[in-house]
Amino acid sequence: MREQMNHSLNRRSNEIPSMSFSNHARQRMTSRGISSMAVQIVMRYGRMVQARGAEICVIGRKEVEEYGNAGIDLSRFEGIHVLCSREGAVITTYRNRNSLNLGASRPRRRRYGRRSRR
Repeated sequence: MREQMNHSLNRRSNEIPSMSFSNHARQRMTSRGISSMAVQIVMRYGRMVQARGAEICVIGRKEVEEYGNAGIDLSRFEGIHVLCSREGAVITTYRNRNSLNLGASRPRRRRYGRRSRR
Protein backbone atom coordinates (compact mmCIF):
# COMPACT_ATOMS: atom_id res chain seq x y z
CA MET A 1 0.00 0.00 0.00
CA ARG A 2 2.74 2.46 1.01
CA GLU A 3 4.60 1.70 -2.24
CA GLN A 4 1.47 2.63 -4.18
CA MET A 5 1.23 5.97 -2.35
CA ASN A 6 4.95 6.68 -2.82
CA HIS A 7 4.63 5.85 -6.51
CA SER A 8 1.71 8.28 -6.77
CA LEU A 9 3.73 10.94 -4.99
CA ASN A 10 6.60 10.51 -7.41
CA ARG A 11 4.23 11.18 -10.29
CA ARG A 12 2.78 14.17 -8.45
CA SER A 13 6.21 15.63 -7.75
CA ASN A 14 6.83 15.51 -11.51
CA GLU A 15 3.67 17.56 -12.00
CA ILE A 16 4.67 20.12 -9.37
CA PRO A 17 8.40 20.76 -9.92
CA SER A 18 8.87 22.94 -6.85
CA MET A 19 6.68 23.44 -3.84
CA SER A 20 7.56 26.52 -1.85
CA PHE A 21 6.90 26.77 1.87
CA SER A 22 6.77 29.99 3.85
CA ASN A 23 8.90 30.17 7.00
CA HIS A 24 5.66 30.16 8.97
CA ALA A 25 4.54 26.95 7.23
CA ARG A 26 7.84 25.21 7.99
CA GLN A 27 7.63 26.21 11.65
CA ARG A 28 4.03 25.01 11.93
CA MET A 29 4.75 21.74 10.13
CA THR A 30 7.55 21.03 12.58
CA SER A 31 5.57 21.97 15.68
CA ARG A 32 2.45 20.08 14.55
CA GLY A 33 4.23 16.97 13.29
CA ILE A 34 3.09 17.33 9.67
CA SER A 35 5.67 16.12 7.15
CA SER A 36 6.26 17.47 3.66
CA MET A 37 5.13 14.05 2.37
CA ALA A 38 1.81 14.55 4.20
CA VAL A 39 1.45 17.98 2.55
CA GLN A 40 2.06 16.43 -0.87
CA ILE A 41 -0.52 13.71 -0.19
CA VAL A 42 -3.10 16.29 0.92
CA MET A 43 -2.46 18.37 -2.19
CA ARG A 44 -2.73 15.29 -4.41
CA TYR A 45 -5.80 13.59 -2.92
CA GLY A 46 -7.50 16.35 -0.96
CA ARG A 47 -10.47 18.49 -1.80
CA MET A 48 -9.63 22.08 -2.71
CA VAL A 49 -11.74 24.98 -1.49
CA GLN A 50 -11.16 28.66 -2.21
CA ALA A 51 -11.77 30.89 0.78
CA ARG A 52 -10.71 34.42 1.66
CA GLY A 53 -8.28 34.79 -1.21
CA ALA A 54 -6.45 31.53 -0.56
CA GLU A 55 -6.82 27.86 -1.47
CA ILE A 56 -7.31 25.24 1.22
CA CYS A 57 -6.60 21.58 0.49
CA VAL A 58 -8.02 19.13 3.00
CA ILE A 59 -8.50 15.40 3.37
CA GLY A 60 -11.80 14.81 5.08
CA ARG A 61 -13.99 11.85 5.85
CA LYS A 62 -15.36 11.71 2.30
CA GLU A 63 -11.90 11.56 0.71
CA VAL A 64 -10.79 8.83 3.14
CA GLU A 65 -13.87 6.80 2.27
CA GLU A 66 -13.67 7.40 -1.49
CA TYR A 67 -9.98 6.55 -1.84
CA GLY A 68 -10.31 3.72 0.70
CA ASN A 69 -12.73 2.04 -1.71
CA ALA A 70 -10.02 2.38 -4.37
CA GLY A 71 -7.42 0.74 -2.11
CA ILE A 72 -5.61 3.88 -0.90
CA ASP A 73 -5.56 4.38 2.88
CA LEU A 74 -5.65 8.10 3.72
CA SER A 75 -7.00 7.69 7.26
CA ARG A 76 -3.83 8.95 8.95
CA PHE A 77 -4.02 12.16 6.89
CA GLU A 78 -7.67 12.87 7.71
CA GLY A 79 -8.13 16.39 9.03
CA ILE A 80 -4.88 17.83 7.66
CA HIS A 81 -5.43 21.22 6.03
CA VAL A 82 -2.89 22.94 3.76
CA LEU A 83 -3.44 26.65 3.19
CA CYS A 84 -1.86 27.91 -0.05
CA SER A 85 -1.55 31.32 -1.64
CA ARG A 86 -2.95 31.92 -5.11
CA GLU A 87 0.60 31.53 -6.42
CA GLY A 88 0.77 28.03 -4.93
CA ALA A 89 3.08 28.66 -1.96
CA VAL A 90 2.20 26.80 1.23
CA ILE A 91 1.30 29.41 3.87
CA THR A 92 0.49 27.11 6.80
CA THR A 93 -0.70 23.63 7.73
CA TYR A 94 -2.88 22.41 10.58
CA ARG A 95 -5.09 19.55 11.72
CA ASN A 96 -8.82 20.00 12.14
CA ARG A 97 -11.14 17.01 11.87
CA ASN A 98 -14.18 19.29 11.85
CA SER A 99 -14.12 20.85 8.38
CA LEU A 100 -17.88 21.41 8.05
CA ASN A 101 -17.64 25.20 7.69
CA LEU A 102 -14.45 25.25 5.68
CA GLY A 103 -15.37 27.98 3.23
CA ALA A 104 -17.76 29.94 5.38
CA SER A 105 -16.73 33.47 6.08
CA ARG A 106 -17.15 35.07 9.45
CA PRO A 107 -19.80 37.76 9.76
CA ARG A 108 -18.29 41.21 9.77
CA ARG A 109 -18.46 43.13 13.00
CA ARG A 110 -20.14 46.47 12.88
CA ARG A 111 -17.95 49.36 13.89
CA TYR A 112 -20.00 51.55 16.14
CA GLY A 113 -17.77 54.59 15.85
CA ARG A 114 -18.25 54.89 12.08
CA ARG A 115 -21.88 55.64 11.44
CA SER A 116 -22.75 57.67 8.43
CA ARG A 117 -24.49 60.87 9.35
CA ARG A 118 -27.26 62.21 7.22
